[in-house]
Amino acid sequence: MLFPGGNRMEGKTTDRIRTILGFAETLGRDHPSLFGKARPLPLCAEIGDELVEAYPGVAPEVIRVFLSAHRHSVPYLVALAREGAMCHGLGGPRGPVPPEEAERARKELETARSRIPSVQRAAPHVNPNGELGILPA
Repeated sequence: MLFPGGNRMEGKTTDRIRTILGFAETLGRDHPSLFGKARPLPLCAEIGDELVEAYPGVAPEVIRVFLSAHRHSVPYLVALAREGAMCHGLGGPRGPVPPEEAERARKELETARSRIPSVQRAAPHVNPNGELGILPA
């Protein structure tokens, strides 16, 4: 037994993950241009507050954890690092991505890329658009 109480800890973690994934599915359905399966759009800093207001039945902790995972995903970082990218809120575009955010995304992408063995980088993969491609070396 890894945790006191056995499966109770595992059950709580599983329930938490299901809740977060359920919220992600809801956002993908309600706001497909921001959170759908297509290429993600950069989000404005206030999006967390907007989501808390728009989804009062969802715990702010669930929203915070979801946004943290979303904002550190490779497709999101690629969108954030793109030149001329615009920040988006629930109501649409808000303005250009701040240069320091774009630079942070580029650094995080480089760190993520350096962790992938060169053999994997050269392997075929399916990109966020569903197209077959090769990761750049």
